Amino acid sequence: MRHNMDRRHLAGLLSAVAVLIAWWMTASSGLPLQTRVALVGILLTVIWWAVALIPPAYTSMSMLLFFAVTGIGAPEDLFGFWITPMAWLMIGAYLIARGVTRVGLARRIAVRLVSRYVRSYTQLVIMIYGLNLILAPLVPLPFPRAFLIMALVWEILRESGVDAEGRASLGFCVFMGSVPASMLFLTSEAILNPVTASLAGGISWLEWATLMSVPALAAAGLMLGAHLLVFQPVPLNIDPAAWRKKARDMGRLSADEMRVLAWIALALLLWITDSLHGIHPGWVALGVGVGMALPGIGGILGESDLSEGVDWSALLFATAALAIGAISEATGLTEWLLQFLLPAQISEHYLFILGYVAAAGFVLHLFVGSVLATLSMLVPPLMAMAAQFDVPSFAPALLIYSTANMGIALPFHNLMILVGVGETGAFSERETLRFFPAQAAITLITVLIQISWWVLIGRL
Repeated sequence: MRHNMDRRHLAGLLSAVAVLIAWWMTASSGLPLQTRVALVGILLTVIWWAVALIPPAYTSMSMLLFFAVTGIGAPEDLFGFWITPMAWLMIGAYLIARGVTRVGLARRIAVRLVSRYVRSYTQLVIMIYGLNLILAPLVPLPFPRAFLIMALVWEILRESGVDAEGRASLGFCVFMGSVPASMLFLTSEAILNPVTASLAGGISWLEWATLMSVPALAAAGLMLGAHLLVFQPVPLNIDPAAWRKKARDMGRLSADEMRVLAWIALALLLWITDSLHGIHPGWVALGVGVGMALPGIGGILGESDLSEGVDWSALLFATAALAIGAISEATGLTEWLLQFLLPAQISEHYLFILGYVAAAGFVLHLFVGSVLATLSMLVPPLMAMAAQFDVPSFAPALLIYSTANMGIALPFHNLMILVGVGETGAFSERETLRFFPAQAAITLITVLIQISWWVLIGRL
């Protein structure tokens, strides 16, 4: 009860301060009243998201309701997300992840890798990062991937009798390893990636893979190395024979697993070739989700999977995040923010522009906490700024996405890390803070790799 009261007091204080500052800053700006009200509404939403005054979905609905009742936001601005394929990409991704995990295909892959390659702490850490990457195209959601890997890690920990510090190290590794894996493909993360692609004006599956796969793999390698340096190894008692028996006991691929594999293969084929056939990845994901429910060729998903397997709260969160960008553009708030964010003097060279964008994304995210809120606040104005210097729209969007997604000082800075805190992953904010100096350096290096890669492939 005391914790909830403290949270309410903090939210009230921050809200009041933010409203007063926003109103004072815009008093002599000449902004229309509705633009100033829009700024206040967006600030309150971001604060409530960051402080978690109420569940994020309710905060999202509160903002949408406020702008709808006041007439500040048109329906197409508030709910435009639902008429884009990205909303259905998220729904399809949830259904695909549900099907893959239900038939046990992902666990089969994980158990086989453990039985063959894991004999020590170092090998287990490598396997954790490797499994996150391998499962990224198969399970298009980071949460089931992490929970699956963590379940295997718990089996190893129980057999080895590892102390609390060792459990925290390995649990943190599982959830931190999901971060770069989620950056690999458009469908590797069903919330942030579609929202980022939408804010950038549309990025295809193949284009995302082209632009982000090398930086994501580099980030994974750097984070893997940093983990082995920051955290001390612990002795593990892994019985290869027992794990080989577990792999044998799973038997051959079942009919359900083969059907799921066929649907996943079809999805990957269509995603990779989307520039040829013109079918959006969202429609492909939705089609595969429906296919898994069809009799005969599917039979994997049922009615309950649509209600229990899809995170509708996340969809409402995404709706509000994209509405922030649309309302900011429609009310002229983006233009004002651009003038406010743009330094008085800045070099017109694209490297300085992109460096400024990346720094803004990293710093704001450390204060805001929510990756989606950072994206929705920064991407529209900084894309407009970059466009003035002929910088492609994907560059500021993906740089802000990367710096916000990887800039993790405390668990609340990334939802994947937050859900692992406590009993789920056996770690606390202590491990996050301990890893932050290395993570901040890795984020900077990843940004440099991104820009260099984009120059190398001729996109900048």
